[in-house]
Amino acid sequence: MNRIVSLFLFLLSLQALAQRDFLVVFEGQVKDLLDQQNLYGVTVDIMQQDAVLTKVLTDERGKFYASARIQQGAPLQLRFNKGTYLTKFVALDLSTMQGLPANAYGYQLLDNVVFNMYKLKPNVDLNFATNKPTDQYTWSQSNKSLSQNTSFQLEADNKAKAAYQKAIDQQQIDRLLATATKLDVPGSMEKALPYYDSILVINPEQSKASTRKASILQSIKDEQELAAKKSQQAALLAEAQAAKTSGDLNLADQKIKAANQILPGNSAVQAEQLTITNLQNEKKQKLEKQTAFQKAWDNAQNALSKGNTTLATQYFTEAEKIQPEQKPRVEQELQKIKNTVQDKDTEIKLNKLLSAADLQFKGLKGNVTEKQLMDILEKYKQADKLIALFHKQVLIDQYSKKLQDGMKLVTDKLDNLSTVYQSQLAKANEHYDNDQLPMAQKVLGAPAMESRKNEPAVIELQKKIVFKGQFLAKNEGAYRTLKEGKDKQVALKALEDAHSFGKQQESYLKGTELPRLQKSIDSLKTILNPAKTLQKDAEVASTPSGIQLTAPGEAVSDGSQAFNDLHQTRSAIEEGPYRQQQAMRTEIDYKNYFNQQSAEVTSYETASQLALTQSQREIQAKQNEQTQNQLQDQAVKVVQQTEVAIRDRNQTAEAHQLDNQTNLQAWKDAKDYQTQVEIKEQQAVEQAGLERINQVQNIRSIQAKDQEQAAENKSKDLNQKNQEVTYVKNQQQAQAETNSAAQQQNIQKIAGSRVELKTTPNYLKDENGVLFPANSLTEKTYQIKNKEGYVTKVIVRRVVVDPNGHGVVFEQTTDESGKTYFTRDGQVCTEYIWFNESTGASVLKK
Repeated sequence: MNRIVSLFLFLLSLQALAQRDFLVVFEGQVKDLLDQQNLYGVTVDIMQQDAVLTKVLTDERGKFYASARIQQGAPLQLRFNKGTYLTKFVALDLSTMQGLPANAYGYQLLDNVVFNMYKLKPNVDLNFATNKPTDQYTWSQSNKSLSQNTSFQLEADNKAKAAYQKAIDQQQIDRLLATATKLDVPGSMEKALPYYDSILVINPEQSKASTRKASILQSIKDEQELAAKKSQQAALLAEAQAAKTSGDLNLADQKIKAANQILPGNSAVQAEQLTITNLQNEKKQKLEKQTAFQKAWDNAQNALSKGNTTLATQYFTEAEKIQPEQKPRVEQELQKIKNTVQDKDTEIKLNKLLSAADLQFKGLKGNVTEKQLMDILEKYKQADKLIALFHKQVLIDQYSKKLQDGMKLVTDKLDNLSTVYQSQLAKANEHYDNDQLPMAQKVLGAPAMESRKNEPAVIELQKKIVFKGQFLAKNEGAYRTLKEGKDKQVALKALEDAHSFGKQQESYLKGTELPRLQKSIDSLKTILNPAKTLQKDAEVASTPSGIQLTAPGEAVSDGSQAFNDLHQTRSAIEEGPYRQQQAMRTEIDYKNYFNQQSAEVTSYETASQLALTQSQREIQAKQNEQTQNQLQDQAVKVVQQTEVAIRDRNQTAEAHQLDNQTNLQAWKDAKDYQTQVEIKEQQAVEQAGLERINQVQNIRSIQAKDQEQAAENKSKDLNQKNQEVTYVKNQQQAQAETNSAAQQQNIQKIAGSRVELKTTPNYLKDENGVLFPANSLTEKTYQIKNKEGYVTKVIVRRVVVDPNGHGVVFEQTTDESGKTYFTRDGQVCTEYIWFNESTGASVLKK
């Protein structure tokens, strides 16, 4: 039963195709509804009974020309499709079209008709035109032409324009409403009124704008009344404050009470009233605090003179609590006590740190590593920080000398290690260049290189040794297999594997290794695949001599995969500049990093010298002031018995300590500035590299655009020539129509694009010399690759051979840009000929 239904549907489809014998022509132009700009690349589908008869694209002027064979009396539909635009449908009612005679050039249904398309935009509702016709045309049997329902088109265009305008208005309302909402807060509500007014101008029924406008106006009125009361209250408050300042507290109390009655609950008024009440009590308490403070101060000075810093600290703290306004004076005394205690604690910590560093250095034996020395140097750096915490110059000078001597021993040891590392690395590279990989590996594994095993140069050399060892092993194994001569195919596979492995890191190998290996592969292939001898004369004579086609590219079995590879090529071309830019950037970053690492290796003592220089500068600055400090110390001893002399001495010592810190900070600032300058220079070098990358990318982009434009111009020229040829043919056909009815039938057949093959066989053969069978259609897919292995073209070849043995070759070529070209027997043809003739439907016999 299913077979009968399928057969019935197939017969119906054949009947429908047979009825589509009336040739019609459509010519028009597609524009954007809003700006009336011509739309390029719009896909125009001619459809009848849910079948696409013809598919064309609009040119740069938005124009299109299409022809199709239709069934009279059945409705037509035009479909316009372009990205970012709503698909447009045009309905053509041809129910009254009956009995029109066929025309060799096709009947002109639409002539230079303009169609407007609706661009898809956010928040624009175009559902009224989704999958629905927006233009209607009806066939007039009396006028023999299509008439447009202009009101239907005008209504659809007006709806679209209204939808665009509604989206614009709503967007403007939302923007104004957002701004008004930000300003609609206490303190700036008046600024929101113009925005609400603007919204009401656009849409007077906008509820939120009208409601908030009325509310803001009422709030402004209330604020004005409140401001008047606040102004009166502020005047009374000012009078009360003036009376308080003059000492008339009774008058101040009257004024402040009157101010409180105007606006009760004002915190400023209440605070002022409380202040006036407390003034008299404060006068009484002030004298008592002064007496208690002086007593605590005297007790603290007495405890300090006896050397009891803990008790003195307690008395000073008590005095500060009694009179907080004396805090600076008390803190000055407390700081003196704190400095003395801190110097003792710092000296204890410093002695432990220096002793640990000296003991660790004396305990170094055998192969001393850089890490061990850096650990000791880190302890000296910590000691340097502790020395800066001293407040007495004598302690600073004493421990700076010890620090300088210890650091010199460590830096001398580091210099020796750096020299050994450079020598070992050079020796390992020399062994690698001479293919002495075990020796190079042994040098890198020596104890002297243990501390530098994570250096970039060492890691890179390790990678080279491992890779080259694997390559040499594969290479020797392949040649060993070839020499034994057991299986040359296995030897060829081994040689190719070794060559493929070497190509992964070609820069690690010598320049002659891969070419020598490739030469061996080529020689072995020649031995395994010798040139085929010519066939015997008898065999040649038995095969008819014909035309052997050459393969336009590499034959592929899966055509869809070839088109997928072509799509990947297009993606690779688009991503090529970005990958190249990233590769160049990576190379620049690696070179900068390598140069930086090399600089650190060749001058490894920079860190230690920096610390040493810092200590020397500090010591030099301190020695310059030593004489003055000694004089100051003598002066302190003379006036040590009085409190005034103690305070002057401490202030002088603090001033000098501040100068030392300033000098240290100035040196650090200068060093930081030098570092920033070096960073900026490095960034300038990187920026220059990036600019060079961008310049190369721009040049390549311009070249690609020029090539694309040249190809497009060439395509246009070919299309123009085809149109001129078509025009000449049409003129000849028109002349032939007037001469003979028989000639008219031939012209009608040409218009129907029927394949009229010659009867003389031409014996076409494929690229392998195999004869194409008669009464058959043969299709093959080929691909063309560039030197990088990307597919740049896909060629679909169809060979139609009639029952007499005469064959015609059709080819469809698609390049990486997505453009498609068609040829018939090597001559350019149209897409219409490809779709109708290359199938051989009108030639092959079933």
